Amino acid sequence: MRTRVDKSVLTTGAVAKLIGLSTKKVSQLVDAGKLKGFKIPGSTHRRIARDEFEKFCAQYGIPIDRSQYLLFGGSYESQALSAR
Repeated sequence: MRTRVDKSVLTTGAVAKLIGLSTKKVSQLVDAGKLKGFKIPGSTHRRIARDEFEKFCAQYGIPIDRSQYLLFGGSYESQALSAR
């Protein structure tokens, strides 16, 4: 049986891979409020909404690897990719 994957949110690992940071740094950005995300209740894991990730990248001029972004469920219509 397959588990449903919610592509509207990203893990800290996915964000880290997409923008070339460590997962620890991504968690620190979430905890500091610079990257809007949330902790999963009862866990230390965090999730970042895809639209918040795109806003963060646009705000700080961070390029997103298009091929990697598509692997994580992104689309070519993304605002973060359209400017690049």
